[in-house]
Amino acid sequence: MTQLELDKFEYENLAQQLFHVMSDDIDDETGKPLEEVILMRMLDANPEVLKHRPMSYWTKKYIGQCYLTDVKKENERIINKLKK
Repeated sequence: MTQLELDKFEYENLAQQLFHVMSDDIDDETGKPLEEVILMRMLDANPEVLKHRPMSYWTKKYIGQCYLTDVKKENERIINKLKK
């Protein structure tokens, strides 16, 4: 796998699959978090990406990001409200 193929997998293919997925979305088939199921299926279909980046990279970068973003936004909203 070339760097270009890795970048396409990460920044196009995977990003497109996770675009509208929230951290609390559940997969109907498995009952597990949807973002985890999508990530695992994408890595299963493209195992060569694990030669370039470890599993910990993928999980840290893509699992729970919607939740973290929501928490940050809510914290900023509360701080701004308290400043007023």
